[in-house]
Amino acid sequence: MEIRILKYKLDFVKVSEYKGYLEATIHTPLGFKHLSVKYQGNDIVVWGEVEEYYVQTTDRFAKKYILVGTGWKFDNQGLEYMTTLIDTNGFVWHIYSE
Repeated sequence: MEIRILKYKLDFVKVSEYKGYLEATIHTPLGFKHLSVKYQGNDIVVWGEVEEYYVQTTDRFAKKYILVGTGWKFDNQGLEYMTTLIDTNGFVWHIYSE
């Protein structure tokens, strides 16, 4: 089976004063398998692998990522922990996905 590794920039935005976190949504081919979330320069990016067949299709599916700062209160129901990142200012961020 041939696969391709894809990269998406995560542009986090505040969606609600009441949710307690920031969200980013990417649109991936079917079967996107998360590999890693890291800083690349000043951007937070996600890498994942997809079977080559699905890369060639036009169907895309929304995948949501959540950014939470240390000490923030939020509801983690339905979320899967991905990683923790430290930015250049020393702030610690935690990434989850739905």
